[in-house]
Amino acid sequence: MTNLRLPAVLVFLAAIVAAGETYFVALDQGDHAIVVNAKTGKTKRESSWSQKETASAMASGGRKLMVNAIDGTRRVYSRKNNKTREVARNERACREVVAHPSHGWIAYTVEAPTQRRMKYIPRSIFLRDLDSGKEIELSKSVFFREFAWSPNGKILAISLDQSVLFVDQSGKTLRTVTSESIDKRLYAHGAYHLKWRPDSAAVACSIQFLGGRAAMPGAEPKPLYGDHELFIVPVTGDVVAHSLKPDVRVKPAGWVKVRVKKLTPKRR
Repeated sequence: MTNLRLPAVLVFLAAIVAAGETYFVALDQGDHAIVVNAKTGKTKRESSWSQKETASAMASGGRKLMVNAIDGTRRVYSRKNNKTREVARNERACREVVAHPSHGWIAYTVEAPTQRRMKYIPRSIFLRDLDSGKEIELSKSVFFREFAWSPNGKILAISLDQSVLFVDQSGKTLRTVTSESIDKRLYAHGAYHLKWRPDSAAVACSIQFLGGRAAMPGAEPKPLYGDHELFIVPVTGDVVAHSLKPDVRVKPAGWVKVRVKKLTPKRR
């Protein structure tokens, strides 16, 4: 999880744009952040911010998840109020585990069975309700990148090779956005750093080329579309792309929502 602390200067930034609610995406630059207006794409350097990463897979309302290997299998455990119980088990190795911060759902992957030696192993993706024990297998064999729960706990965003999926808790696919449908130049790309907007309506992400880069000895590889773009992918509606300066690292760290009161002139 990432906690951002950004100062009141954002209120001033929002006031310049319009009255109402304005969303900004903070891009992690290491020792500072670049704050991007999600509507206009305008940027501002922000040096006063902090980032805190949790050591566990995810902390969720007093419930901590961890992955342990027992007897050659992988099991997922939930720990709450100093009590530990098994919540999922699979004969194949469990990998990524994400839990919603306040809802009792987890998503996790296991390696899909394959007869070939591969650098990137296909994954099967599972959803599980921790309270009822109900489990849904979303896919049997996909090239998985990452996933993230929406703030309202109703939608899971999944990044696969060349596509982003939005899936609800029943396993129904609400939308599939292929990278090439966003732009023809994104023909072999995948989404990274999925960060949900606070209203659960869209994710911010980078979309990077998945292949290698060829260059002459001593020369830098030629930039590709997606290297310096920030993408806003909504559950419904058009995808927005903002092209940023080459020195900006496109690594979304979170969203900031600012409410601005409409300014009215004082009566004399």
